[in-house]
Amino acid sequence: MRDLPARPVTSRLCRLLAALTVAIGLAWVPIATVDACSCVGWSFPKSIVEADVAFTGTVSDVGGTAFGVAGWETTQVTFDVTRSKDAMATPVVVDSLLGSSASCGLDMAVGQEWLVLAHLDDGGRPQTNLCSGSTALAALDGPTLAVVTDELVGVPVPADAHASDGGWVSYIPLPMLLAGGAALVILVVSLLAFHKPRPQ
Repeated sequence: MRDLPARPVTSRLCRLLAALTVAIGLAWVPIATVDACSCVGWSFPKSIVEADVAFTGTVSDVGGTAFGVAGWETTQVTFDVTRSKDAMATPVVVDSLLGSSASCGLDMAVGQEWLVLAHLDDGGRPQTNLCSGSTALAALDGPTLAVVTDELVGVPVPADAHASDGGWVSYIPLPMLLAGGAALVILVVSLLAFHKPRPQ
């Protein structure tokens, strides 16, 4: 039986280098191509209860200079609040992560109605993103929207707000109105009591 001729060393080295090149090429995948948002699932009303801030409102402004790391920019979104978990002033400004859902961002536009779930940063400013559970109301089905509505209450008129059609009376505190009314009653009674009829 004849011995098989030995393969040239250079041939084996070339194949080894080729395999190594392919392995390195497959491993060298840019992070951006595999970047995707992965959120822990949320449910209602649990997510509303756990959020620092929860409200529904209409976007009135999306602006301000975006800030943050490239691809993870945040901007300021202003909402006219309609319902909220806790008493809060309206309008309210929220820092929202920009971008598509792939990067956990929210694509908000003026006029849209949203359910906003946010946490408070160290400065007490609300911040939100896709993983917070914030969702456009148009994307909620009927039963879910009903649950959200039950969990939130209508935003009351601020205590320092004056009715536009109340006239000057709306600017007078209630105690002063009561005191003034009592004084007027006393004055009328006194005039009637001391009124002398004219002689016939």
